[in-house]
Amino acid sequence: MQRTLSALDMAFLGLEQYKSPMNVGSLQIYEYPVGKGKSYVRDLYQRLIKMPASAPFTLKLKKRRLLRFAQWVEDTEFDLEYHVRHASLPCPGDDESLYNLVTRIHSHIMDRERPLWEYYLIEGLSGNRFAIYVKMHHTMIDGTRGMALIDKLLANTPDQTLNSLWQGQLQLKTDEVKGSSGLSQLRTIQKSIYNSAGTISGLVKLSLVQVDKMLSADSSFAPAPFTSPLSLFNHPIKNARRLSVRSYPLDEVKNIGRNSGSTVNDVIICACSGALRKYLLERQSLPANSLIATVPVTVEKKEQTGNYISYVTATLATNEPEIASRLEKITKSTQKAKREIHSVSPKSSMMFAFLAQGLIASLQKLGLSWLLPQPANLVISNVPGSKNTKYFDGAKLLSHIPVTLLFDGQGINITVISYHNRLEISLLTCRDSVPEANKIAIYLDDAMQELANKFRVS
Repeated sequence: MQRTLSALDMAFLGLEQYKSPMNVGSLQIYEYPVGKGKSYVRDLYQRLIKMPASAPFTLKLKKRRLLRFAQWVEDTEFDLEYHVRHASLPCPGDDESLYNLVTRIHSHIMDRERPLWEYYLIEGLSGNRFAIYVKMHHTMIDGTRGMALIDKLLANTPDQTLNSLWQGQLQLKTDEVKGSSGLSQLRTIQKSIYNSAGTISGLVKLSLVQVDKMLSADSSFAPAPFTSPLSLFNHPIKNARRLSVRSYPLDEVKNIGRNSGSTVNDVIICACSGALRKYLLERQSLPANSLIATVPVTVEKKEQTGNYISYVTATLATNEPEIASRLEKITKSTQKAKREIHSVSPKSSMMFAFLAQGLIASLQKLGLSWLLPQPANLVISNVPGSKNTKYFDGAKLLSHIPVTLLFDGQGINITVISYHNRLEISLLTCRDSVPEANKIAIYLDDAMQELANKFRVS
């Protein structure tokens, strides 16, 4: 049986354009192992390209005719050296040079005639450091599974046998679809959707809740999708990207949460809200209505082990000038949204997310995306990472930075990863439609400090 893409991943393929590649990435910054010289990264590259690859890293997409879902098939001409690459930064090798290199690589669509992943070893970074950047198509992996894969690859001690990413530690996200005809595939998927009355009733329930929220003036409700105000961030994007990074002690953010009665995620969203509010005010572009964020959440599928991802929308309360009140509104909004998503089955919540993505993809393909507002102004994700210090071939992992994707009409994405008692915050922006985006990162520092002062974190 061939491995057929899931319905949601087909939507991601449909959303991909030259200006909005569906790539997700991981940027890892390491300290050179003790006793290793300048040739270490080149030697490591030579060792890695000799390590054989296995599925799914040797699989590529098979072209399908109309009404046929794409499938993963073995690449009979697989070339590991095409995927594993060695790069070097020019002097002085600062972090900004690294981010510029990574965003240039990240912004290009991958060749669908080959397996959809790339791996870069990057030397020349200042401070006795080097970097590894991994780029994969969203059809292969999502953020949570990507973190789990990296965590499994790395060791808790320096004396680890060298492992490679491409030695088959990843299971592809697929739908088991029998039959070769398009109608057969659609019938199978239809059956999987409609095999439970609970799934349909849950989907209807969620839909009715969104309609009710559109008609309600209660600001404590989580906002409905497609009700976001037009902002500076919500114009057509271009291909070039900019990456800005911030890092904060996790304990400090937890203390703010405890003192304010909020979660770590609520505190992060509030800090992001403060930074975006200040940036828009500076440009006299702050909408009268609050910005809305899409926030991925984990839903547990009780009939199987493992976690599954859906999405909620939350207010950013950017129209609230006082930070404590802003945090309170955000907390109420996320709590309400989570109650909604957990009040139905995981299948229902995931199908709701798929239908929303499918609608966006269809409108973009038809050139009719102007008919609806954006589902949200931006995406803010929080992906849990390792609590322990990690090592790769004896090299200590210093920082783990997510590099995610932008949808057309959403010029900014904010993703957070926790690692070894730190929160690494990545701001990916469209270089053309969001000018001076590095200021948002600076304002994020200001907002985090304001929260710490407000809730007495020393």
